[in-house]
Order: sequence, then structure tokens, then C-alpha cells
Amino acid sequence: MLCIEELINLEPFQQLSKEQLEWVCDRASTVELRASEVLAHEGDPGRGLFILAKGKMNLTRRSQGVEIPIGQHEDPSFFGEIPVLTDEPVPVTMRALTDCNLYEVKPEDFRKLLHECRDFERMVFRIMERRLRGLESFIRGREKMAALGTLAAGLVHELNNPASALVRTLGEMPAAILELQRMNLVYGQRNVEEAHTQDWLRVRDQGYDAILNNRLDPVTLSDRENVLLEWLEDYGVKQAWKLAEPLAEGGVEVETLDKMMERWRNDNTELREMGLHWLSLSFEVMSMIKHGLRGAQRISEREQCDFVRRLKKSAIAKNYI
Repeated sequence: MLCIEELINLEPFQQLSKEQLEWVCDRASTVELRASEVLAHEGDPGRGLFILAKGKMNLTRRSQGVEIPIGQHEDPSFFGEIPVLTDEPVPVTMRALTDCNLYEVKPEDFRKLLHECRDFERMVFRIMERRLRGLESFIRGREKMAALGTLAAGLVHELNNPASALVRTLGEMPAAILELQRMNLVYGQRNVEEAHTQDWLRVRDQGYDAILNNRLDPVTLSDRENVLLEWLEDYGVKQAWKLAEPLAEGGVEVETLDKMMERWRNDNTELREMGLHWLSLSFEVMSMIKHGLRGAQRISEREQCDFVRRLKKSAIAKNYI
């Protein structure tokens, strides 16, 4: 049977009264697992809140058919609150790494505690938010790795065929330019004062300079991308990682975004985020132009080399050299 001493080792439960702790202990059921046994599979319905009194649990998530470790729970700890509070399936597979002693609190009992103690509720939701961020970070990382794999495969081909790279780059530009024009039209309809518009153009032009002249080294670029990603996620941008990379390449800092987006935070139209998308897409177009020029230069250099080789062969054949 669960005892109060085991509960008060967990920070959120320290907010409950003695009577509430005794109530939890009376209603919790015992669960014992042997090493390698599964407590719940990814996709299962939520069962309740689990309190790990002894042992270690491993957390995995399937990605492209492979079980990927994403974390562990060690005693004393609790988990299982996410599916209970979101009504979503269990997001990970939970497997015992060692023999484990757990206690299970039914969903309705857990929710009752949340409603009765505001401090307990606040701490549980903070922990849940942190765990969801970690899960989102894992998913985003896998998406980026998949995208990088596709990109790498394409680059292998394009390094041997610069014309292909140029065609791909030019093929992506019309849609990007049309979207920039659409955003410019929407922004213009708001009759924003000239000074604010000039601030946006100044940030854009500074970014163009950073991209064309390779102002940032790879380490600085990576660090800035991580900082920008956190800012964008806090602002509420979906798939923020798609914007973080081009904004980092443009040398944008979070202080600049704080200043530029302050007036739009409470806007209930697409303008709440549009400046971020406009700036990111502007930098992407400039990167396309940069890479397109590089591809065209490589094609030109290769053709010149081929011409010289053909000329030499012809001269040799005619005994000119």
C-alpha cells in the first residue's frame, strides 16, 4: 500500500494536506513490473497517474518503424498525466529497465486532486508543459533529420550536376515571390506608418548582407538558431524550426524580434505572425539567389573547361601543339 512518506518525496504532492495524502494512499492500486515488462505502449488509451516508488522506467517513441529512446523515469517520480489531461493516447512506450514498484491513481481521482488544490495543479501543469516541450523537441529533431537525409541525397546528385541544382532553385522561387507579394499587399492595407515599415526593411537588408557575405560562422549560426527557435515557440509559431534557420542565417537576434513584434502580439489577424514569415521567406529567396548564382558559375566554369579540353584535342589532332 502506498504510504504518505513515499508521496511527499514528490514535489507536487507536498502541496496537499495530510487528509488529501491519506485519501490518495487509500485509493492508489499497486503495480509491479519485472525488468523489460511494458507498462503502456505508445498509442494506448491513458490509464491514470503512475507513481514510481522503486526502479527505473525507459521511454521510447517509434520513428520510421524504429523504437527511439527519448528519456527515463527514476524513482521517486510520477508520470502518465499527459494522456489523462489531454484525452490523447499515450505518447510513448513505457518499459521497465529494472524491477519496478509503482502505484496507479485513477484518472478521475487525479483530476479531483487537481481541482481541489490550486498549488498542486499549477506544479503538475508546469511539469507536463516541460515534458511536452521535450517530446516536441524530439519530434522536431526527427523531422529535421529526415529532411536533412532527403537534402543530402539530393546534394550528392546536384554536386555532380550543377544544372540540376540551378533548375531546382529557380523552380522554387516563383511560389516564394508570389507569397511575398501577397504578404506585402496585406501589410499595405493596414496603412502602417512609414517608420515601422522602414525598420522591417532595415532588418531585411542587414540579413541580405549577412547571407550574401557569409557573416556568420557555423557555430554562431547553430547557437543563434537554437535561441531563435525557443523565442518563436514561446511566441506561438507553429513549426517554428522552419523559420528559425533562415532567420539565423540573416543574423536576426531575439531582441530585434521583441522590438519588431511587440505591436503585433495582440493582433487577431495573420499579421500577428506575418512579419516573421515575411522576413524568413525573404531570406530564403536571397539564399536561393545566392545558391543559384553559385550553380550558374559552376556550370559556366565547367563549360569553359570542357571547351578548353575540346580545343586542345582538336589542336593535337591537327598537330598544332
